[in-house]
Amino acid sequence: MYMNQEECLVSSENKMNLDDKLKELNDHERSELDELQFKTLEGYFGIIRDSFRSFSYGKRMQAYRALDRVIRKLGDVIDFDYEKAREIRKKAGLNQGELARELEIKQQNISQYECGEVSPISKLRGNDESLVKNRYMGWLREQGYDD
Repeated sequence: MYMNQEECLVSSENKMNLDDKLKELNDHERSELDELQFKTLEGYFGIIRDSFRSFSYGKRMQAYRALDRVIRKLGDVIDFDYEKAREIRKKAGLNQGELARELEIKQQNISQYECGEVSPISKLRGNDESLVKNRYMGWLREQGYDD
């Protein structure tokens, strides 16, 4: 008898459950996380697991993909030090509008970066937004920003 895809994924022989994954993270990466960070992550994963438990397989996979996108986006925002970027611009004696004109980008872009709304280091494919981000990050690096 063949198992359907959902049964295969939840089969105890074929599934590494969330607790096992947390233990693996604990074993390999614990030195990078202090106890509070680990407990916080453990709590979030428990909430996510419990929330998604009632979803159908398709909805659960859709929710996991959406969550993955959110985590990636948050990682980009967290990795960019927008306060340091703002300090660098001010130290250069420029307001947002002046820097925008110098870089030939919109002042709104700089405002979004410096408020932490959008990250200029997020991965985008060669489009206009990527060009704007490259100009801004290039200028910051010339001024001493180290990412």
